Amino acid sequence: MEALLEEEVKRSEDARSPVSRQMLVRRLEREAGLSHRDAWAKVDEWCEERAPMVPSYLSGEFGTYWLKVVAIANVALGCGLFYWAVRQWQSKAVAWPWFCAGVLLFGIGGVLTYVRSLQREAAR
Repeated sequence: MEALLEEEVKRSEDARSPVSRQMLVRRLEREAGLSHRDAWAKVDEWCEERAPMVPSYLSGEFGTYWLKVVAIANVALGCGLFYWAVRQWQSKAVAWPWFCAGVLLFGIGGVLTYVRSLQREAAR
C-alpha cells in the first residue's frame, strides 16, 4: 500500500499536478480494496510521516461538494415556494409569482447546480 501512495505522489510531482489526501484515499479504495475509513487512516498516517505537504482536499474537490450543498438548499427553497404557492392558490390569491420563483429555484438553482457538480466530478 505504501508503494501505491509513493507512486501516486511521485507521479503527481513529475507531472506537476496537485495531489490531495482525498485522491490518495480514492486510489487505495479502488486498487487495494480498503474501506473508506481504513484508507483515510492509512493515508493520514503515511502523509504525516513522509509527505506532510499533501493537503486533505484541493479547492476543486471542496467546490464540488459545495455545489451539492447549494443545490440541495435551492431544491428545499423551491419546494417551500411550491408549497406557499399552493396555499395561496387554495385561498384564491395570486399564486403564479410563487410558482415561477419555485420553478426557478428548484429547476435552475437546484437541479442544474447538482448536474454541474456531477460534471465537475466526472471531469476530474
